[in-house]
Amino acid sequence: MQVVELTDRESRMVNGSPVVIARHWSKDRILAAVKQADTQPVTTGLAPAVPALTPRELDLVRELDSGFSYQEIARQLGLTTETVRTYSKSLYTKLDAHSRGEAVFRARLQGLL
Repeated sequence: MQVVELTDRESRMVNGSPVVIARHWSKDRILAAVKQADTQPVTTGLAPAVPALTPRELDLVRELDSGFSYQEIARQLGLTTETVRTYSKSLYTKLDAHSRGEAVFRARLQGLL
């Protein structure tokens, strides 16, 4: 058995041995590392640190998950559209996301939704 030792924060298990896969790696590089270890990755149960979201950011990510526009979210939460945009920027930064869909996806992965 060959163990692949890599560096970054996201840990996985390969044949019972920890393997760390860098977030910035391409899909092909990750698949090559797994193939090199000759097995499929299995999660260790250790999740990356969950960012501390404010109650409004949690409200926002729930509304984004529902597919509402910023204008609709602003109306529902009693905020201005510009305030919703500001919360969105903070949310995207904390979740390391670059779009609404990615923010919702990352929130789901971290158990926030």
